[in-house]
Amino acid sequence: MMPKWHVLYSFVLTYLLVYFFHISFLSASLIFLSAIFIDLDHYFSFILKQKKFHPKKFWNWTIQRKKEWEKIEDKNLYKYPLFVFHGFECLAILAILSFLNLFFFWIFIGFAFHIFLDLLHLLYREEKLHKISQIHTFKTNKNKRQF
Repeated sequence: MMPKWHVLYSFVLTYLLVYFFHISFLSASLIFLSAIFIDLDHYFSFILKQKKFHPKKFWNWTIQRKKEWEKIEDKNLYKYPLFVFHGFECLAILAILSFLNLFFFWIFIGFAFHIFLDLLHLLYREEKLHKISQIHTFKTNKNKRQF
């Protein structure tokens, strides 16, 4: 899902949480920002693969890769990307940390909402739900071609 949709849907979510559940502006801001900045793992992946830091080059590379990925008919032949923040593992860590500090609970809500939107998007596109578990994705990527 493109970032603009994450921004829009996350804004709507946080607005509704403030309006109906009267959460604080700070809590809503943490949810909103975490629902967007979870995608920093995409940028980290770009840095590791391309050895570049420039955000515009990252954006162009991402758009090009997206176009190439959409042309592939049998995506199961290729490795799915690993994004450290996109999966059950990261959500589990945040859930545990939520018991220690409420700060992590709001980040958990933002991350969970973002992953939920990504999963809906993958279902709509009839793609494999690789963002559920990064450990599972890592295991199923064995013996597949690099994309």
